[in-house]
Amino acid sequence: MPPQFSMLEFTDGINMVTFNLQYRFLNESRFTPYVGAGWALPRPMLRSPTFR
Repeated sequence: MPPQFSMLEFTDGINMVTFNLQYRFLNESRFTPYVGAGWALPRPMLRSPTFR
């Protein structure tokens, strides 16, 4: 690591924005099918102070 950095830290990636849709088919049978789709935007976080 270059000398001007005292620490380099990564988080565990929990910072996420998600968008999800689900549709349930209504019917008279015993089973109810679902269809779903989703999209996620991960936002990794990096922290590196430049002073010792």
